[in-house]
Amino acid sequence: MEREDTDNAVFLESPHNLSNISIVTSQVAESLPERKKFLFFDSLSALTTYHSLEAVTEFSNQLIGKVRKWNAAGIMVSLEKEIDEELTAHLTETCDQVIRI
Repeated sequence: MEREDTDNAVFLESPHNLSNISIVTSQVAESLPERKKFLFFDSLSALTTYHSLEAVTEFSNQLIGKVRKWNAAGIMVSLEKEIDEELTAHLTETCDQVIRI
């Protein structure tokens, strides 16, 4: 089932190209009014299926940095059972808060 972009969401075809994800994320965020910036990223753990731990860690660093630069709020979803302990530790250090459900 193909998803179409809406006013509130952008769906990308593939998780294979982290650069494309980063570029589209930046384009969308920079097109929004200052007061409306919120990023919901689902799912960071899924990226580890397609990319190395190092690549996903670097991507998450860049994404977190951009969210802070935009003075935005954000949620990054990750399935605890599917994510490496090293990446979990890194996210715990760099994110403002970790919520375990």
